[in-house]
Amino acid sequence: MKLYFGGPIITMEEPLIAESIVFDKKIHFAGDFKKAKEKFPEAVPIDLKGKTLLPGFIDTHAHLSFAGEMVTQASVFHCTSIDEVLNIISKEVEKLGEQDVLFINGYAGMPIAEARNLTLEEMDNVVPNHPLILRTASTHGTLVNSRALNLIEKEMAAIELFLDEEDRKEGYLRNEANLFAFGMAPKWMNEEQKRIAREAIFNSCLRNGIVSVHSLEGRNQKEDPDILYWIKQKGKTPFDVRIFYQTTDVDEVLRLGLKQIGGCFHCLLDGDLDPGTAAFREPYVNNSNNYGVLYFTDEDLEKFFTKAHLADLQICMHAIGDRAIEQALHAYEKVLKKYPKKAHRHRIEHFEVCAQDLIEKAKKLGIVLAMQPVFDYYWPYENYKFYIGEERAKKKCALRPILDAGIPVGGGSDWPVTEMNPFLGIHGAVNHSVPSSRISVLEALRLYTVDAAFLGFEENLRGSLKAGKEADFVIVSDNPLSIEKKSLEKIQVLETIFQGNSVWKK
Repeated sequence: MKLYFGGPIITMEEPLIAESIVFDKKIHFAGDFKKAKEKFPEAVPIDLKGKTLLPGFIDTHAHLSFAGEMVTQASVFHCTSIDEVLNIISKEVEKLGEQDVLFINGYAGMPIAEARNLTLEEMDNVVPNHPLILRTASTHGTLVNSRALNLIEKEMAAIELFLDEEDRKEGYLRNEANLFAFGMAPKWMNEEQKRIAREAIFNSCLRNGIVSVHSLEGRNQKEDPDILYWIKQKGKTPFDVRIFYQTTDVDEVLRLGLKQIGGCFHCLLDGDLDPGTAAFREPYVNNSNNYGVLYFTDEDLEKFFTKAHLADLQICMHAIGDRAIEQALHAYEKVLKKYPKKAHRHRIEHFEVCAQDLIEKAKKLGIVLAMQPVFDYYWPYENYKFYIGEERAKKKCALRPILDAGIPVGGGSDWPVTEMNPFLGIHGAVNHSVPSSRISVLEALRLYTVDAAFLGFEENLRGSLKAGKEADFVIVSDNPLSIEKKSLEKIQVLETIFQGNSVWKK
């Protein structure tokens, strides 16, 4: 048993600050130092030396398996010209084994000077003898050479899916074909590539103080290899993983004994702003004929929600634009009216560009939100104006009105879209690019601790420092409650402790 003291201990309970904490695998006491020594004389005292101790962080929206691949494969995110991209691809070809597929990520992360995609001819010239999978930074499109195109067409035909002529001609996969291409990666990666990817997953969670991840997994509707891997790892990892299977196959989720369904991939209600597929009630300002894309019909969504709800599964769905959010809320409303249930905690992921009527409806239905304030850290509202104009852009990630409405919100990274560092999200929430959406530091901490725990039905396990809960916490370089708000992003994780054991140290 250990007794930590000598630095601020932020409990996220009442009282907010404790002088000491006593724990083994569980927390036994958090409070007055003198009382801790009297009650637990056998506990080994450890001086924090002024460092701050917090509940371990919870990431409510990440894609662990997918991210492990993305961060260990070559990236062209920072390239600003076609020549730069082709140069990196040609160097990566030299590293390949005879049977390997070349995976490269991040195309058009930075604006490409030529303002276009690579052509099929350019990709075939630089990678003539291997399949090339070049994913866009938004992940809503995949560029492929002829060898990859032939492989994908063959796999799709086996399940009676077919490429659009435009996709085939350009070597650019959109919508369903894009999702299909992502699902092929776990099958085409070699064992060494998979090992390196999984090592990166563990490192990213632990060095960022993450003790629980709501991981949106699965790129195949059935028998997904990533899902099967994480099920086998249950209880063996130095952080908790809550699996959300990104499928609409309720029977498959029940067969595997999982409790959550949905996410992104096969559970996208719409796309994203950059490719013009995020669905809005009013048209894009850069294209007055475009309202985005809804990937589900109202009827199909209601059927899916009904079956999942009656199976007692927690549902979550990706929705970026206000029309997609409205569609989700409308379907939830119909299902909950027929089959009321108070503690369902059904979710909407992102809830990125909303309106006040949608916030009020979400509150009324008891919907909880997994949001990514880190998006505002990287992409302030000005970045959205080109697509949807000033007025709607200022409604992006509207944390203040959402919290004021009393809706539970959990913070997440959407890793690999952004890194898992919770302090970037906390910084983004507190210093939001739209002043009317800013929240306090304490509220921002709640997004990644106690409120995040609520989103995953784990509030009795973690999220705050209280006797009886898991001894999951993080030691950091500075007290977020007293540091300058503009410096929140600079706070460093020094140690991660999971179930009483130190699992990572800086």
